[in-house]
Amino acid sequence: AIGLLSFTLMGVTDTVLMGQVGTEAQAGVGLGATMIFFLVAFFRGLTSGAQSLISAADGAGHLKRILQAAGSGLIIGLLSGLIALMLTIGFTTAVMPLLSENLAVVDNAAGYMTIRAWVLPVSLVSFALMSILQGLGDTKIRMWASICGNGVNIVLDFIFIFGWGSIPAMGAEGAALATVCGSVTMCAFYAWRF
Repeated sequence: AIGLLSFTLMGVTDTVLMGQVGTEAQAGVGLGATMIFFLVAFFRGLTSGAQSLISAADGAGHLKRILQAAGSGLIIGLLSGLIALMLTIGFTTAVMPLLSENLAVVDNAAGYMTIRAWVLPVSLVSFALMSILQGLGDTKIRMWASICGNGVNIVLDFIFIFGWGSIPAMGAEGAALATVCGSVTMCAFYAWRF
């Protein structure tokens, strides 16, 4: 359950903390997080297909099929991430201005989505690695990766959104940058375990 909440929790944390910056900033980040989830959901489902194949191959004791399914899952994760990156950038440019008449909300959402878009290949490779590991019966790594990734996101949200020392307050872009760091942390956990 903790692992399932990880992707959504990062966006929710960003949105809640942006409430301290202002209503328009919060609305923009909330809209951006929702749109990122919308644009990535299909690719996450596609990437998770490796889990079933790996589980079946593992149960049958076929190492070659495990390796083939794992390789395919990683390739699908990377390609899906690149497609999601392009879709998100295109969506941000073409569709985002149509979703709100409030330019401040659109600007915050676009800034947030543009930064988050660049981590989508890493995020979907991370999801592929997680699916592979779960197919092999390791479900605990998802929980630990989620806890650490969200911990990094929360700490960096405070630093990047509001500023700290020589780090300037970055608002919506800071929230996105914190989420990028949290996502990379989760991917590092999965890659280490893999």
